[in-house]
Amino acid sequence: SILLLDESKKRLINCTAPSLPEYYIKKLDNMEIGEKVGSCGAAVFLKERVIVDDISTHENWKYAKNLASKANLHACWSQPIFSSLGEVLGSFAIYYDKPKKPSEYDLHLIEDLASITGIAIEKNNYQLKEEQYIAHRKKQELLLMHKSKQSMMGEMLENIAHQWRQPLSVISTCATGILINKECGIHNEENEKEILETININAQYLSNTINDFRDFFMSKGEKVLYDIND
Repeated sequence: SILLLDESKKRLINCTAPSLPEYYIKKLDNMEIGEKVGSCGAAVFLKERVIVDDISTHENWKYAKNLASKANLHACWSQPIFSSLGEVLGSFAIYYDKPKKPSEYDLHLIEDLASITGIAIEKNNYQLKEEQYIAHRKKQELLLMHKSKQSMMGEMLENIAHQWRQPLSVISTCATGILINKECGIHNEENEKEILETININAQYLSNTINDFRDFFMSKGEKVLYDIND
């Protein structure tokens, strides 16, 4: 079985145990580490290999020996898995269906397997962090783009307001002038015609301004020659 330390560094999470019964794997999952917690919990806690050649008699297994017996597990050797920086990542364990002591070859084997597993885990963790970093960077870029768009819209609205203030002021002044003349009983057809033409000219200017800004947003990306004076 391969168990991994969780973020709290206090519990082991099941990574893989293809040969073990499902009910046994569920008991392993989320197991708290400790000096005398089975083979794996102790190996990770002590940061050293723990060899239990007979589960039925070992003090580390006194609370779980019946579960192990039910799964026909009678020996368990556990090697802590280390990162390249010497941090404990989890445990690599080998179980046997009978009591068994490791040979010199067995000890080298479990150590090598744990080392290979550590490389794979560290590579996987690196890839996950890289993916998280890329996702975070994309999120930040989208946020920055959104803020940039908001800023552009704010500037655009300010520009539109600037373009509209003077003609609106002219239209308001003209309309007010006609009202005052009406209230005062003053009637000058020529003057009123001139005022209405002024209102119309400024209204047309406002309409053209809308079209100009609409064309800006709906640009097709075509190159257009223009005179800066215009």
